[in-house]
Amino acid sequence: MDGLEEEIVQYLGQSMHGLALCSGTTALHLVFNHVGVKLGDVVLCTDMTFAATVNPVF
Repeated sequence: MDGLEEEIVQYLGQSMHGLALCSGTTALHLVFNHVGVKLGDVVLCTDMTFAATVNPVF
């Protein structure tokens, strides 16, 4: 995984960071925490999805 992350950073440019995660749900949890989503915020999701896409919002 370290190699993949390094290759992505090299492809995108050295000012970027790369982090490989085990799932899209984990990525959503990380993003919501990073941007500061909190109780009362509105998060829009597609209506053509499944529970794992919406669970990180809760």
